[in-house]
Amino acid sequence: MREEVWKLTGQQRSAEVESARQAVGAERALVLEEFNDTGRELPVTTLVAPIEEQVRRTPDATALVFGSETLTYAEFNARANRLAHRLTALGVTPGTPVAVAVPRSLELLVTLVAVVKAGGAYLPLDPDYPADRLAYMLEHTGPACVVADTAGRVPVPDGITVVALDDTALDGLPDTDPTPAVTPAHPAYIIFTSGSTGRPKGVVVPHGAIDNRLRWMQAEYPLTAADRVLQKTPSGFDVSVWEFFWALREGAAIVVAEPGGHKDPVYLARTIREQSVTTCHFVPSMLQVFLAGLAGLGGFAGLGGFAGLDASGRTGLRQVFCSGEALPREAVREFGRLLPGVELHNLYGPTEAAVDVTYHPCDTTADGPVPIGKPVWNTRLYVLDAELRPVAVGEPGELYLAGVQLASAYLGRPEITADRFLADPYGPAGTRMYRTGDLARWTADGEVEYLGRTDHQVKLRGLRIELGEIESVLLAHPAVRQTAVVAHEGRQLVAYLVADAGPVDAAPGAGVTADELKALAAERLPEFMVPASFMFLDTLPLSPNGKLDRKALPEPVFTAGEYREPEGERERILAEVYARVLGLDRVGADDDFLAIGGDSLRSVKVVAEARARGLEITQRQLLTHRTVARLAPHAGTPTETYDDVSGPLVQLGDEDLAAFRERHPNLSDVWPLTPMQSGMLFESMLSDSGYDAYRMQTVFTFSGRVDPARMREAGQGLLDRHPALRAAFAPDTQGDLVQLVVDGVQLPWQQLDLRTLVPEEREETFERFLAEDQAVPFDLATPPLVRMTLIRLGAEQAALVLTLHHALLDGWSEPVLARDLLRLYASHGHQAPLPPVRGFRDHLAWLARQDQGEAAAAWAAELDGVDRPTLLAGTAVARDEASGSEVGTAAVPLTDEEAALLVRRAGELGVTLNTLVQGAWAVVLGRLTGRDDVLFGATVSGRPPGLPGVESMVGLFINTLPVRVRYAPEDGLGTVLTGLQERQTQLLDHHHQSLSGLYEATGVGALFDTLLVYQAFPADESALAEAAAAARITLDGTRSLGGSNYPLTLIADTEPRLRLTFQYQRGVLDEAGADRIAGGLHTVLRTLAADPGHPVGALDLGEPIVATDTAAHDKADPAADGATDRTADSATAATADSAPLPPAQQALRDLFADVLGTEPERIGVHDNFFNLGVTSLLATRIKSRIRKQLGTEVSIKTIFSSPTLAQLADHIAAAPTAAGSAGSPASSPSRPRLRRMNKE
Repeated sequence: MREEVWKLTGQQRSAEVESARQAVGAERALVLEEFNDTGRELPVTTLVAPIEEQVRRTPDATALVFGSETLTYAEFNARANRLAHRLTALGVTPGTPVAVAVPRSLELLVTLVAVVKAGGAYLPLDPDYPADRLAYMLEHTGPACVVADTAGRVPVPDGITVVALDDTALDGLPDTDPTPAVTPAHPAYIIFTSGSTGRPKGVVVPHGAIDNRLRWMQAEYPLTAADRVLQKTPSGFDVSVWEFFWALREGAAIVVAEPGGHKDPVYLARTIREQSVTTCHFVPSMLQVFLAGLAGLGGFAGLGGFAGLDASGRTGLRQVFCSGEALPREAVREFGRLLPGVELHNLYGPTEAAVDVTYHPCDTTADGPVPIGKPVWNTRLYVLDAELRPVAVGEPGELYLAGVQLASAYLGRPEITADRFLADPYGPAGTRMYRTGDLARWTADGEVEYLGRTDHQVKLRGLRIELGEIESVLLAHPAVRQTAVVAHEGRQLVAYLVADAGPVDAAPGAGVTADELKALAAERLPEFMVPASFMFLDTLPLSPNGKLDRKALPEPVFTAGEYREPEGERERILAEVYARVLGLDRVGADDDFLAIGGDSLRSVKVVAEARARGLEITQRQLLTHRTVARLAPHAGTPTETYDDVSGPLVQLGDEDLAAFRERHPNLSDVWPLTPMQSGMLFESMLSDSGYDAYRMQTVFTFSGRVDPARMREAGQGLLDRHPALRAAFAPDTQGDLVQLVVDGVQLPWQQLDLRTLVPEEREETFERFLAEDQAVPFDLATPPLVRMTLIRLGAEQAALVLTLHHALLDGWSEPVLARDLLRLYASHGHQAPLPPVRGFRDHLAWLARQDQGEAAAAWAAELDGVDRPTLLAGTAVARDEASGSEVGTAAVPLTDEEAALLVRRAGELGVTLNTLVQGAWAVVLGRLTGRDDVLFGATVSGRPPGLPGVESMVGLFINTLPVRVRYAPEDGLGTVLTGLQERQTQLLDHHHQSLSGLYEATGVGALFDTLLVYQAFPADESALAEAAAAARITLDGTRSLGGSNYPLTLIADTEPRLRLTFQYQRGVLDEAGADRIAGGLHTVLRTLAADPGHPVGALDLGEPIVATDTAAHDKADPAADGATDRTADSATAATADSAPLPPAQQALRDLFADVLGTEPERIGVHDNFFNLGVTSLLATRIKSRIRKQLGTEVSIKTIFSSPTLAQLADHIAAAPTAAGSAGSPASSPSRPRLRRMNKE
């Protein structure tokens, strides 16, 4: 299965800009001149002059549509002219600001155009902004008047005239076009953006700038009279400008969305369809919400009826624009899937440059980051280093903009204007360039890729925020002495504060509460700028040069109550362990482990670290008594020891040992297999196509100068340090697989240098290598089942590809390997400086000591009453025949806010986030299968917390076990989760139970066909940082690549926030079905976040997608498949048994009888072995016995494909030396069916 286990994202730093390679010679001319060859002669005009020309051409054409209301061009122009003359009478002259406070409506469009017709510059006011912010905008701008739909819409300072449209007589005013002496240099509009000095700043954009932008857009994406443009962006954001004016200049119509409609994906879909919208815009985050909503509807056709649809069920939508934040590649792909034939364009530009300055047509089948594109007309882009020198193609630098689209200035802020608008050293004399603060790089084909921010300005949900403005508001509170606001993980605002203390010895911030500060921020800032969390500190961390060290700020802490000091030694130790594992500054006695970020995986580390500190607790105790105060009384003193594990773990005969030593002279140990290893290896041996879902790759990316020789030494050191990496797998004389640990194994190593390639070719070559390397198989009997490749990507950038068989290790092991790799790199491969490590052998010894009867009893109680499997993918035959087919993915469209809400909801309910996801999936699975008692598989860490050193061991600890969820329609979602948490906690001590044992105990064959993989393996980041510092290279991140053999796998990633993705076999589910499942899970999670008391039965998840009656169950039952053939086989067995058998069949009958422990006469010549009790384990024994006793080599697949005495004897006779032959096509089921037979 694929495991995205952990990730360390390198911070974008100004040092990247400083160290970038400069462009010189021909490359300098390329990035400065050729890429910026955008000159175009344009007429001297204004924003509205083309509108007035269009009115004269098409006076009777529809200009505006708002619900059932419409205005023709002539009607619209006449109304705008009357208002414009009224504004002129109030003193509006060219460049005069006029504030507009009108909700989205026909009147809003009329007002904006009227302001510009009168020569004014419109200033949009959002009535939802705090009164303090609106007052500042009005006072700072000094508008001639405020135009509002009604008096009192916004608070207006004394002395400013209010023109209330519902109380202003305009009928007697002229309807002719005004003729103010406006030039291209006069301001057309003023839009306020977040300001770093504590106040928003007004960006003044002239007519010439926006006219260039709109003329370019018309040339690139032509509108005709048949087009309809959706206006939905709030007027305070500059994307709205082209939505307001572009269509009116070209004779198209504008469809005006209702107020608030821009947030409702279903409303937008209905509007686009019913109003025949052809052109619209989305911020990328809203695009993803819209696409998810569209998928949930089943496309536009899901709205019902046929109005607005063509014969193929499509609307008239033909082009969509995105801007405002980075556009994710997955959103582009989803767009192409849901809206085939519709163009998607990615645009970029700050408010300071007339909306957009770059453009990129999106290929919905492409890979990699989505570029922001090439410059528009009369625009130049510079990617410069810290000395304002152009950097080479592919190198990071700060993006600067130049050309006619730059804003004039920040209104009344000359010092800020001078700081951001600089003299252009590469343009004509007297021209300027704008410093964006964005990190970017050129691609080889002249496009720009956005890499992030270089300062502390951020964008959240497409809204630009200056963190300094929020800090200034918080500093206005008399108790706040210092503050720093950050965008935590790029998704939530967190305020860190140093505040005056209250009473003596009070905790930090005792003089002011978070609620007070939140209220203060809400009064003065828009809702999207109010921090979600407030953290009080004694001091703000500083770097050596005295500046704020933002990376040293602690992670946000969310606690259910006030802090209470831990009491006594046990509470103190437990609080310190909690804090260390969860990365917190402190933990109080009453802080709930789950509410402050804990989960079942991190509980393993808590138990291990508590044991190291002298306290013995169990994982079940921790998750039951979750606060320090409640857990401390249950903590004991460690008593059990695990030191004596030196004895043999596998009893081998002399013959086996001699054979193993002959092949591996340096054999040092022999281990048994875990149940998970057995299953993985069986799948690998069954494959004959070269594909192996358990052949995995882990890619470590490094920055800094990597020495290949030292890295090779470090890789070899990993093999020497961790015995699990030196294991091979081979059968003993009984046919049972064992692990052979061999010393002195040499690491397979290669190097690849891609430094001379251009970025696009480098990336393509890298990805091609990964695919080719992943396809190279391992010989399971020859260690090591691991290889390494170092790939040089740049002067100080490299990737280390670790390819291995999943049977060697799990995802938890990867950060352990990364830490040890860095340590060994620092020590040139020498083991002495590294601390001792316990090996996987200790875990295998622990497994051997477990009470299997107790585990079986616990699971028997959990699965009591289960009489059939839960199969989402229909019958087992259909499911397994499609296994191994092409894999598709479907993302659950969780927003950042929803993900954060779910984390908080889990803490409030006292359940882990894993349990929350499991419970939500169970509800969806129940609805899809029409059942209220469901089963699905889930991976568990398998690491026994009480085993010393388990958190640092390398090996395959994970296990797959069933999760059973039962509920009634009236049960609330929260009740389902808490019940599931309680039952899962009771089973924690029995996670070593084998899944095959549960199949056998229940007697229903495969219990499930869906798998949930929850990935939150805790990495010791402080140890990684120390190792990186010693190695003098930086580990920037990791990614893990693999596959799954289940028809449907739900992968839950938790870093940097909860993300849910379904992987599905396309032979089992189509895209529509997978999207419906993902949409259903999103519905349950959103409902859970909003109302955990919501009854399960009240959820609208659609009808089941698989049959639920008895007949369907009989079909789905794996044991039912082939029943007719088996009956026939049994009927002939009696007669066959009485007749003498040919020697080959008799030898096989004796061999099978011995393996099965039965009499030979009980095995008929046509009996299916697997009906008689042969399993995958016994199949390996049979394979070994045939080789030893009959001198013939057969493959596992041969035994499965020729499962009778007659078939197997014929195969051996026909191809005695063809090891691995699959038998005749007529009698050979497919590989997936063989897998199903094994599971039965």
